[in-house]
This record gives sequence, C-alpha cells and structure tokens, in this order.
Amino acid sequence: MALVIASVWRLSAAVNRHLDRWAPSRRLLRWLRTRQGLKWGMPAACGGLALVLAGIEIASFVPEARLPVLYLPAVLLIWDGFKLAVHGPISLLRLGLARLRERTTRRASATR
Repeated sequence: MALVIASVWRLSAAVNRHLDRWAPSRRLLRWLRTRQGLKWGMPAACGGLALVLAGIEIASFVPEARLPVLYLPAVLLIWDGFKLAVHGPISLLRLGLARLRERTTRRASATR
C-alpha cells in the first residue's frame, strides 16, 4: 500500500512540475507573483473574467454543435479564468505589503 501511495505521489509531483514549466496560466501566475508583476494583477484579473466568459460561451455551443469534446476547452478556460480573477485582488494586497515593506526599509536606512 505504501508503494502505491509513493508512486502516485511521485507521479503527481512530476505532473505538477510539468504544468509549472509549460502551462501558460501557471507561468503567468508565477510571473505575477514577482515584485515586478504585482502591478499587473488587476489587468490579469480582467483578462481572467474574459476567459471565464469565453469558456461559458463555448460551453453553450456544445449542445447545439453536438461536439462534447468542446467541454474540455470550456472547462480549461473557465478554470484558468477563475485562477486569474482570484489572483487580482490578492496581488493588490501583496503589492501594498511590498510597498509598505520597501518604505520601512527606506526609512530605516535613512535614519542610520
């Protein structure tokens, strides 16, 4: 049983590493979490909402077109859009904390 759990754990870690390296939304989120990318969090959130709307629109075409394979891009668009939309407000909080940290560092170095 432990061998099965260990192999599943290794497989999921490999899939996670692969997605971190090659999936566009993960690469974008990784860049948005840097100090230079924090200011782009809200525009990315607006783009995320556009992705959600595009995914909903594609999902609405599936019953008419009788192509259930279109559910996959619809789900991916909705999922990536939600990830970006949720990251927008979080990036504003992180940006505020980073600016506060930089200001206190500047004040501390100016008083020395």
